[in-house]
Amino acid sequence: MDTADALRVICELSVRALRAHREQQKYTKEHRNLQEALQQTTSDLEETVDLAGLLYDTNQRMGTVIDYLLKERGKAPTGESQSFETMLDRVLNQLEGTEGDRSGGTKSPTPAGDVTMAENPTSTADSPGATGERLWSKPGQGDEKWPFSTAGRQ
Repeated sequence: MDTADALRVICELSVRALRAHREQQKYTKEHRNLQEALQQTTSDLEETVDLAGLLYDTNQRMGTVIDYLLKERGKAPTGESQSFETMLDRVLNQLEGTEGDRSGGTKSPTPAGDVTMAENPTSTADSPGATGERLWSKPGQGDEKWPFSTAGRQ
């Protein structure tokens, strides 16, 4: 083997080493980007799980309050959560009203048109707040177990 052949082999090996080094840098950069994306996705997932837990707890507390309010309105306790049934009935009634509107009917989904009971609790005479009584009291006012007032109820 002469010097020219040796130089050609050395040059070819240098070119291959340079290509391999560039590919390794490219894959290292891609690996870092994927790790950052994985960390961000994991962080987002943890936040989503925390939010879902918070929403679940809030839902449970609201169900308890709704059950208590239903009990105060005179609904007989059955030992089961009445808030779910009540809310399901409201949603079904609204859906039926919406379907009636689409088929040409004029029935509104709620008693006050498009305003929901949460936005306008005085829209029906049998709803809490219809008589103008204050449903919620400030902490420390009254000796009641619950943080809301039942003033004006019989």
